Amino acid sequence: MSLLARLRWFVARFRPRQAVRLRLVVGPIEFKREVEDMALVLTDEQKVSISLQPVTAAGNPAKVDGAPTWSSSDPSILALDVAPDGLSAVATTVGPVGTSQIHVNADADLGAGVVPLDALLDVEVIAAQAASLTLVAGTPELK
Repeated sequence: MSLLARLRWFVARFRPRQAVRLRLVVGPIEFKREVEDMALVLTDEQKVSISLQPVTAAGNPAKVDGAPTWSSSDPSILALDVAPDGLSAVATTVGPVGTSQIHVNADADLGAGVVPLDALLDVEVIAAQAASLTLVAGTPELK
């Protein structure tokens, strides 16, 4: 998938919430923009894989102690199927449209102590659009 296609995918699936700065550098081209914090938008017919990527303050990959715990603020809108290692989950829309929030909690201290880390993702479930039309004829009758 090209970089442009990935950016289009990203923009199509996320909606703004609060201002953050975005900086994208591709070769000699630099794109800077203040954008809104993102919320995932799914139709009531979709599911999505989500992975947890722990990083250090400098942005380097890091480990967490044990399996992170995941929860949905409204399981009647969004269900989670969490992988055994806790590093990924599949979020599936359940039925009604609405909003839910995915919360992930992990322990950053690899020793006996506990240093809690939290991640949140707002999810908005919208109605799927029509994909086709079907004509249904009634029973023929005399004129």
